[in-house]
Amino acid sequence: MDKRLEFSRFAHSFSKDGIRAYFNSLRLKPVFVPNEIDEFLLPYIDALNKQKSLNQIEIDVPIAEIKNTVDQLIKNKIVISDPLFDEAVITHFKGTLGKPYIKTAFLLLTNRCNFNCSYCFVEKDIIANKQTLINMSIETALKTLDFFTEMIRRDQDQFEEEKSIILYGGEPLLNKETAIFIIEEVQRRKEKGTLPAKLNINLITNGSLVTPALVALFKKHGVKMSLSVDGNEESTNACRCFTNGKPVYQEISRAAALCRDADLPFGLSVTLSEESLDNEEATMNVVNELGAVSLGLNPLLNADLPIELKPDYGVRTADFLIRAYKKFRAEGISEDRMMRKALAFAHSSIYPFDCEAAGGNQIVVSPEGEVGLCHGFIGDKKYFVTTVDNLEFKPEEDPVYLEWAKRSPISIDGCQDCPALGICGGGCALVGYRNEGSIWNVDSNFCLHAQKTLEWMVWDLYDTMTEEIGKIFDG
Repeated sequence: MDKRLEFSRFAHSFSKDGIRAYFNSLRLKPVFVPNEIDEFLLPYIDALNKQKSLNQIEIDVPIAEIKNTVDQLIKNKIVISDPLFDEAVITHFKGTLGKPYIKTAFLLLTNRCNFNCSYCFVEKDIIANKQTLINMSIETALKTLDFFTEMIRRDQDQFEEEKSIILYGGEPLLNKETAIFIIEEVQRRKEKGTLPAKLNINLITNGSLVTPALVALFKKHGVKMSLSVDGNEESTNACRCFTNGKPVYQEISRAAALCRDADLPFGLSVTLSEESLDNEEATMNVVNELGAVSLGLNPLLNADLPIELKPDYGVRTADFLIRAYKKFRAEGISEDRMMRKALAFAHSSIYPFDCEAAGGNQIVVSPEGEVGLCHGFIGDKKYFVTTVDNLEFKPEEDPVYLEWAKRSPISIDGCQDCPALGICGGGCALVGYRNEGSIWNVDSNFCLHAQKTLEWMVWDLYDTMTEEIGKIFDG
C-alpha cells in the first residue's frame, strides 16, 4: 500500500446506546457503526497500513463487516489515504468565499418605534449615539430602489435569482406613506423587468398599526408580513409594551385576525426572552393561537443587552430550538432558524453564512440613505460605507464588503475543529464585535446551539433509518 489510511482531520463522532456515528464535518454523511464493529476499526486499519495479514489480529466478528464499514468511511471521506486531501478540500471551500453580490436589502424606514421593549439594543444605541429620530423620505426610498436595482443588475447570471427587500425599523408602519410607495414602486419595476420577478417584499412589524386597508395592499402585492411577538400574551407583555407602558399583545392579536380574515398568510418573528423559555409550551403554541403559517425563533443576542440573561440561557435556548423544530416539523410548520441547518444537513451541503451580511450579500439603508452591511450597527454606523447617491459603488471592490464576504466558520481557524463546521454558518458577527471587538469572533451561545443541533440531527437520521429498515422487515 503506497499511502496510509487515516482519519480525516474533519472526522468526528458521536456515541449513543451502543452505536458510534462517524461523519466528516464538511460532508455531513454519517456512518453508523455498532460498538462490536467499532472496536476493531483501528486494529483493522493499522493492519492494512502495516500490510499485515488480517489473520494475525484477533477479531471475533466477520472481517467482511469490518471491511464494509471501512469502505463506507473511505467513501464518505471520514477515513482518507492522502493527508493533502483535507487541505485541498478546505482550500476549495475558502475559494468559494469572498465574492460579494447583493441579494437582500434591509430598508430601515424609520428609527422611531411606538414600543418600548426591554431588550431592544437598537433603541439603546440610537440614544447613546444621540441620533435624530427621523423617517425615510420618499425621495430617499426612490434613490434606495435605484441603488438596489443598480447593484443587482450588474450580474445578469444572478439577476433572476431570488431577492428580498425587507421593510424594517423601528416600527416601519410609523412611516406608512413611504412603505406604500416602496411596495407599489417595486411592483412597477418588476412589471418593467428592472427588478426580478422573484423579488420578495417582507415587512417586519409589531402589528399595532396594521389596518384592513394595509392588509388588502399587502395581499394585492404579495407582501410577506411577519408579526413580532415573544410567545403568548403573558410572555409578550412581560417584555413588550407601548411607550406609554400599556400592554401590546391584544394589538398583535388584532393584526393577526385582520390577516386571517383577509386570507393573507403571515409569519411570526418570535424573540426568545427568558419569559418565552419559561412558558415553553405556550411559546410554541402561539403560531397556532395567532394562525400564522411560519415563524422564526430568534435568540437574544449575547452581547451588550439592556437586560441581563441567566447563565444557562444559551443551553436552554439550544434545547428549546430542537424541541420546537420537532414539534413544528410534525405539524408541517416551517421554522426558519433550524430549517436552514436541517436543509444543509439533509443535502450534505456546506452552510457558510447564517445571515446575508456575512457573505457580503446584503445592504442596509438607514432612514437618511446611508448604506451599510448590518442593521445591528445602525447606532454607531460602523460598517456603513457609502450612500444611496453613489450608484458607482462596487461591493466586490469595497474592503469592508470583501472582509464580510469571507466571514464564515470555513475561514475562522478556531472553528475548523468543530464538528458543526459544515452546518453552523458562523452566527452573528455583531455579537463577536460587541464582545471581543472583531466580527471574526464567535458567540459561545450560538456555538452551543449549532453543536447540539448537529448531534440531534445525526441521531434523528439514525432513528429514521432504523425505523425504515424495521418497516421493510416487518413488511
